[in-house]
Amino acid sequence: MRRPSGADRIALLLYAAGSALRIGLTAVTRGHPERLLQSDSGGYLDLSTDPSAYLSAQGPMLGLSLNRPPGYPLFLHLLLEILGLDLHTAMLVQAAISGLLVLIVYGIGRRIATPRVALIAAGIVAFDPSLIAQAPFVLTEALFTVIVLFAVLLIVGLRAPARLPGIAVAGLLLGGAALIRPVAVVLGVVLGVALLLREGPPRARLVPAAVLVLSSLVVVGPWAAHNGERAGITNISSISAHQLLEYRAAGIGAFATETSTFRTRLLSGLDAEREAEVERLGRIVDERLPEGHTRADTYRVRQEVALEIIRAEPLAAVQVVAEGALWNLIRPALAGRAQWALFGLDRDDTGQPRLAWALAGAEALYLLALYASVLVGAWVLLRGRRFDVVALLALPAGYLLAAASGLESYSRFRGPFLPFLALLGAIGVQHLLARRAGDAREVAGPAQG
Repeated sequence: MRRPSGADRIALLLYAAGSALRIGLTAVTRGHPERLLQSDSGGYLDLSTDPSAYLSAQGPMLGLSLNRPPGYPLFLHLLLEILGLDLHTAMLVQAAISGLLVLIVYGIGRRIATPRVALIAAGIVAFDPSLIAQAPFVLTEALFTVIVLFAVLLIVGLRAPARLPGIAVAGLLLGGAALIRPVAVVLGVVLGVALLLREGPPRARLVPAAVLVLSSLVVVGPWAAHNGERAGITNISSISAHQLLEYRAAGIGAFATETSTFRTRLLSGLDAEREAEVERLGRIVDERLPEGHTRADTYRVRQEVALEIIRAEPLAAVQVVAEGALWNLIRPALAGRAQWALFGLDRDDTGQPRLAWALAGAEALYLLALYASVLVGAWVLLRGRRFDVVALLALPAGYLLAAASGLESYSRFRGPFLPFLALLGAIGVQHLLARRAGDAREVAGPAQG
């Protein structure tokens, strides 16, 4: 067994610091559990009290159970109902789990690059505002991000004979992650493509990729079939039709209004315009629904209407996603209303706006430096023909960014893909430091076998 190195000890200190920040931010809400809640939190809490709703084909929570897959409600059920924790303590546990991301990213960095790159990436993850800010809330992002990155660690971190079993477990974890956030439903395929770009004979690449994809389908496939059997919706969640209609298709209509400018979209998100478009599209859906329609009919028609609009305006659809991605990348976490509310403060109170803008400016400078280092890191890897590492980091980051991008965006949407960018950015930072020191050694480690 390898003895801890100096880098390992520093990583443990970063883990302690990152965990302390996450737990400390959660701790300030003691006595005020309402500060931990966001608009989506109520649904998760309702389902956590009665997980049997996921087995029923009827009942008051059928629609909610189709919309919200069972992963996060079962996590809350374990903490709140089985272990008997109060909500504040449960979120302290979630914050502690979120801190593990520092060590996971460090492990990935050591495997794909060097200990110094691993430490830089771990430091970014430990102190990143969006990752810290997402930890206290009754929302899926914190748990989802840890599970996805742990799956990536299994993919890159094990050697034969444990490699294929590790990849199979990674696939199961990715399938489980999709039952927390449905956006991950094809993440196994995305990472499978990255495995195909590794060096080695075709069989050594095809078999691991196939194992990863198939093991993820072992989880999501039966759940989609279960939803099809109980409600006629053969998908892991009905939220896909909701998002297509109310964020992508409605976004296209909102972009076309007279009040739509780059500035208004940045500051207000065109909330009023989008709501009006949602109402208009809702009337179209109602007109197309047959008499005595079922939930499956509603799901199908909402999806059809959304896809018709997207096909008719493909450039506008791309613009909605592109601008949504931009907002996800730059929207500040430190100055958000929800983060101020954790401390019982209103961001718009006298004296607060000036501090909010200062925090937002500091975070903007950090993000600018991070994204610049990401570009340098990608260039270093491409120049070194490390296509496997580029794919491993850039493909899931790009997919998670695009899938979460629409007219409505929040800084918490940045959390799931930011660790991938942290690893790319760490490679870029190490390259710049090495050049300044006159060290021409490669930053990235050996190709994965």
